[in-house]
Amino acid sequence: MRELLPRDKYDIERANALVSYGYPAIRPVLPELMDWMQDMNWPVTYQVISPFLRSIGTPFIPEIRRVLAEENYDIKRSLLIDVVRESREVAQEMKEDLKKIASMQPENDEDEDLQEIAADILLDLEVL
Repeated sequence: MRELLPRDKYDIERANALVSYGYPAIRPVLPELMDWMQDMNWPVTYQVISPFLRSIGTPFIPEIRRVLAEENYDIKRSLLIDVVRESREVAQEMKEDLKKIASMQPENDEDEDLQEIAADILLDLEVL
């Protein structure tokens, strides 16, 4: 599977070949695939990877939680906006996680941004 990971931000063909195997077949390379979520403007991300990750649904939650516990702000932000927010089922299952993020004591602007995103997702859950 690793040979099918995108080589650059325009490598849509390779990314499509990889995601065509579906989940859980791509599970071994999921951490590397999620590294591409650091910039939602990259074609390989918004055309292939992000829609694929959303399609996994609730089985993807452990990976989202793993990333949220790490330090990469850009990937956290992208996952919250482009996966969690876009999947009501995932957002509902992650409600407690979102509450923790929304109520955390921010240490910097990035934390404040994640707080706002989590609060917005929680608000959407209450309204819908």
